[in-house]
Amino acid sequence: MVTYDDEPATLADPPLTAVAPPRRAVGAEAVELLVRRLEDPGRPTHDLMLNPVLNVRS
Repeated sequence: MVTYDDEPATLADPPLTAVAPPRRAVGAEAVELLVRRLEDPGRPTHDLMLNPVLNVRS
């Protein structure tokens, strides 16, 4: 079994393997995109990929 959020996965017994999203990077990029959008509302959209980390547990 694999869970998406790493924090609750560590609480399980046994601890679950989890995909951990890069939360700080997601937040920082969201703020940056918001600021850019406010400065230039007609700015074209674009895709951004932030890779998560797989934490394998027993």
